[in-house]
Amino acid sequence: ELSMRLVKTFKEKSTLRISLMLSGGIAFSIIVYTFFKAQALRYEITEKLENFDEISQIGLLNTFSNTIFFNPLTFILMLLICYLIGAGWTTLSLKRQK
Repeated sequence: ELSMRLVKTFKEKSTLRISLMLSGGIAFSIIVYTFFKAQALRYEITEKLENFDEISQIGLLNTFSNTIFFNPLTFILMLLICYLIGAGWTTLSLKRQK
């Protein structure tokens, strides 16, 4: 709702495009950072624990990776995704009205 209101207040299309590109870039970088952090943790687990032989035996979401997937970065990621969805939805609905 808030992102939809924000998009409606943008007067220029360039401002909307810049904000969408910036939000998308930041969201993508957070996703990549989180993925590589989780991969490093999986590798560390296979090195320290004898129960696992290969990195593929451990899923990305496990009990050890809670600190990676549930932190302020992923909260910001969810806000950015909600903004991108709301902005896209509003942009499409405004195009339909014209």
